[in-house]
Amino acid sequence: MLWRRRWVGAVVFGVAAAVALAGYGIDMVRHHSWELFWQQQLTHPAIDNGSHGVGGHILYMLNEHQRFFHSPKEIVLTLLLLFAAYVLYRHRPHTPEFRNLVIYFVLLVLSLDLIVQGKTTKYLLLYLPYMLLLIVVAFDQLAHLPSTRLHLLARGLLGLYVVVNVVYTILLFPSNRAQQAENEHLVQRLPAYWGKRIIAPLNFVFPGIKNFQIQGATYYFMRADENQRHGQTFDLFATAASEHIPLIILDQEALQQLHLLTPTIAGQSFGAYHFTFQDHDRYVYEVK
Repeated sequence: MLWRRRWVGAVVFGVAAAVALAGYGIDMVRHHSWELFWQQQLTHPAIDNGSHGVGGHILYMLNEHQRFFHSPKEIVLTLLLLFAAYVLYRHRPHTPEFRNLVIYFVLLVLSLDLIVQGKTTKYLLLYLPYMLLLIVVAFDQLAHLPSTRLHLLARGLLGLYVVVNVVYTILLFPSNRAQQAENEHLVQRLPAYWGKRIIAPLNFVFPGIKNFQIQGATYYFMRADENQRHGQTFDLFATAASEHIPLIILDQEALQQLHLLTPTIAGQSFGAYHFTFQDHDRYVYEVK
């Protein structure tokens, strides 16, 4: 809006965004944790994307394509977007709305890339509405281009997109589990730790957050990556012991991310902790 000098719209948008952002400050006000908040924003490894200085930021941005070509799901959507870009280059609507859409999408990609950690595909959700709008506009403009090959390519790419997404949707069915029910079952097995700090996978939050103070295992993935970048090792169990955390719950993903062996025998020692039991795909370690 500032680009188009729509001052009133910019003010309205800014006020709405500020009100929404203020909601994130409620916990800091309640718990008087502003110092911890700013420390997290400036030094937390989950915020650090590894780019430092002007050159580092430029190199990091040049790798943005990794987000769009992460797996077949993203690749087929990106191919449609590239096809749309070509069509719109050949024939595009000359309207302020279309120019605003292109400018906003480009600025969104560039600005978000500077502040987010890693090239995870979850941030494509923020791009998705604008990607789809550009693809729809391109297919609408396709009628003005008489090339038969372009029309065949459009149908082929759209068909490929449908096939890939149908296959991935079908593959989800066998892996679909009653995750929340399994989490609840594990919560009930650990009443001695209710109200205490624990380390657990993020998907244990529901309903575990009602009974525990959960520190997500993802945070420790980030710390391990940070140590690796500086040529240092990372020991989850030593770190947890230094933070006086009495219970650790890990899943297979966490074991892989932290380069830990899957425990097999109850009573196995891991520093100040010992493996006590497995519940579905969760491995439970208690302080000795």
